[in-house]
Amino acid sequence: MNMTDAIATEKEQVKKLAQQLGNPYILPDFKLLVEKVEELYCERLYRVKTLHKICDHVCQFDVKPGDGDGDGDGDGDGDGGISIRGDIVSPYSMISALYLINPRRAMSIFIEFICSYESAEDVIRNHSKRLGIKVSDKAVPMVMSVSERLLKENKENNKAASNKKSKDSGVTLG
Repeated sequence: MNMTDAIATEKEQVKKLAQQLGNPYILPDFKLLVEKVEELYCERLYRVKTLHKICDHVCQFDVKPGDGDGDGDGDGDGDGGISIRGDIVSPYSMISALYLINPRRAMSIFIEFICSYESAEDVIRNHSKRLGIKVSDKAVPMVMSVSERLLKENKENNKAASNKKSKDSGVTLG
């Protein structure tokens, strides 16, 4: 796999992760995370290379396809990423996503990701407050919440309307 293919794969992993998180808006420019991914991988490739060097230094190994499975369990699946419950997220993709979300907090959360057995999505969700983002749940149905005051007003309006109809028809409702 050449460098261009590796970067394209990494970019797609970061985009997929962004979609799983609900594609949150990122401060200070309020761009969507997917837009920031495009910007990073298209216009600022030098930063991606710097993030790769940082990742290599933190992890103390190069993560490349066919290099081993990276988790030391001996199953030898050789995915080159960190595999949790079938989700494969390269450490390079994770550090890029964290950098885009919050550069100041990226390293501490990245180290926690490397040391944990959680998926990348779970780590970001668990630290969303520290990262300063609001992530949405994947398949949460939209529920309209109505305040109790509005419910009481609506109930009173319905009762008044039904009393008016009953007076007009001559039938009393109790």
